Amino acid sequence: MLLRQLILAAFASTVVFCGSERFTVKTCQEITIPMCKGIGYNMTYMPNQFNHDNQEEAGLEVHQFWPLVEIKCSPDLQFFLCSMYTPICVTNYQKPLPACRSVCERAKSGCAPLMRQYGFVWPERMRCEDLPEFGDKVNLCMDFNTSSVQSTTMKPMIKPPAKPGPIQPGSTDSPSDSGLSEYQYSHNNVFFKP
Repeated sequence: MLLRQLILAAFASTVVFCGSERFTVKTCQEITIPMCKGIGYNMTYMPNQFNHDNQEEAGLEVHQFWPLVEIKCSPDLQFFLCSMYTPICVTNYQKPLPACRSVCERAKSGCAPLMRQYGFVWPERMRCEDLPEFGDKVNLCMDFNTSSVQSTTMKPMIKPPAKPGPIQPGSTDSPSDSGLSEYQYSHNNVFFKP
């Protein structure tokens, strides 16, 4: 039993080479940061893009933004921050899966003016320009599912890359195009939509 645990631990930290990309196999863990619980997904991995080794470190930093979340300067701010500090972990997708640039821009446009009033600037490390745009042909990203009229809470939706070439109205991408699957389903309350 101990040998099996050691092998699993070694596998969890192995590096995978995929084409010209290099990334580490992620080990998913349940989100424990209070501000990031119930945001639409419940699994994350560490280290995050800010090199926090654990959720305690990430939580100390992200909670500095709590006053802005509380005053609701943007309905996107909490989800955006949590997508950065507690990135979503999807077991069958090893690449980073950030919020879409539009989520960042909406959060920034709502909160940056208020931050400036008090002598703060939007953090350079959260540059919206660094995030993929909706429909990016290479990178998946998350945005809110606003198409559901029945839902009273917004849920994040993963936006797959757009299919190369023109897409006919009513057509859908094939599973190989998005790298995930050709249907919409809920997994940990995150909507994957082709």
